[in-house]
Amino acid sequence: MLLKRLKRDWTVLLGVFFGMLLATSLVAAAPVYLRALDRLAFSVALDRLESPHLNINVFGTSVPLDHASLDEAGRAIADASETHMRGAVSSSVQYFKSPLFLAWSPSRPPSRGYLQHLAGLAEHSTFVVGRPAGEDIVPGPALRSRPSSAPRPP
Repeated sequence: MLLKRLKRDWTVLLGVFFGMLLATSLVAAAPVYLRALDRLAFSVALDRLESPHLNINVFGTSVPLDHASLDEAGRAIADASETHMRGAVSSSVQYFKSPLFLAWSPSRPPSRGYLQHLAGLAEHSTFVVGRPAGEDIVPGPALRSRPSSAPRPP
């Protein structure tokens, strides 16, 4: 009885089998297709740029403010650009800007401020007055002349 039914409805069963095969293939190929489409859109966007230069900003969080951490972050970005954009990056400059903090000095009231670091600033700049900031903290005249009983900022 089962064989008779299979013989009679073979076209329907064949249609269901091919439909399931097609649906499974589409579901399996969709991520590959979307990834290829994304890369194609990126390539077309790069080709349509009018300027030969492109700035790429990389944002990161929780980077400690010391030389080792900044160097490690720079190496990680260089490795990622070499892996994913081989030959596309001709030069790079590391720029770091912290979120806003409360900053003060003995001669000024508390205000908002942030820390910045731009790699190679001293080598590529001409200072007319003064010099670039260094790593040492040197008390200026305002700190030296402050009386010891003056209240300290919070």
